[in-house]
Amino acid sequence: MSEGRRLLGQVLKDRGLVREGQVQAALGEQREQGGLIGQCLVQMGACTQADVVMALAEQAGMELVDVAAAHIEPELLELVDSSMAHAFTVLPVRREGDVLTVALGDPQNTAVLQDIAFGCGLEVRGAVADADAIRTRVLELRSEEHTSELQ
Repeated sequence: MSEGRRLLGQVLKDRGLVREGQVQAALGEQREQGGLIGQCLVQMGACTQADVVMALAEQAGMELVDVAAAHIEPELLELVDSSMAHAFTVLPVRREGDVLTVALGDPQNTAVLQDIAFGCGLEVRGAVADADAIRTRVLELRSEEHTSELQ
């Protein structure tokens, strides 16, 4: 029998970032209040948002990308529609030949990668990044793009 996808709490425990009791408390909070287990753990102070993002990348088997520090070429922005970038919290971060790497705020939403591939005609690979960092960087880059168009 093959091992399925590991749960986020298990990934965090295996890395020594949280304890079983914290995961159980977060699951209880999730049942009562809703939300995502990672958010519950961060709100409880059990781990950081960066810990959760790293664990999501490991869980999904994807590269982890720091979009705040990444050098993103302006032409990459043309490959993903601005409304799609905002709606799905995605950001193209790198192109190597016919392969475009796109940072996802939600690594479970791999269907958006197919939509991007269809739109740009490239092979698209997902990477994981903090959703808030993606939103901030998209706004920064689109603002810079708009400013350069006005000059």
